[in-house]
Amino acid sequence: MNELAEHDIRRALRLDADEMPPRLDPRMIAAAARASRSSASTGIVLASVVAFVGGWMWSEIFRALVSAALGVSGLDLLGAAIDLANGALVRLAPVAQAATAPAVPIAILTLAVIATVVERMKGRTHATPS
Repeated sequence: MNELAEHDIRRALRLDADEMPPRLDPRMIAAAARASRSSASTGIVLASVVAFVGGWMWSEIFRALVSAALGVSGLDLLGAAIDLANGALVRLAPVAQAATAPAVPIAILTLAVIATVVERMKGRTHATPS
């Protein structure tokens, strides 16, 4: 049988204070942050600013082209969408009114109670999973 040295036992039981260095050393983190500041990080910031400005300009150009095309053609898409939604909602109003009437939840609850009572009175046994 191999005997372990006292140093190995202390290390296994973590009795030595200098067993492992701390995982997060603030001085090392600060030194790494200072070292990582380079022209690459400046380039990334510059590239993201250029991409943002380019995307914004493209979206404005696209918006101007679409609004010009709609202005020339005389189409009123917003008005047509509002008319379509208004027509659909007018036709669905009676359905929504009936569904929110107080009698509907009471009828559903009553039917659920009646179904439960009927099932219990039949005495059906449900198949158990095997």
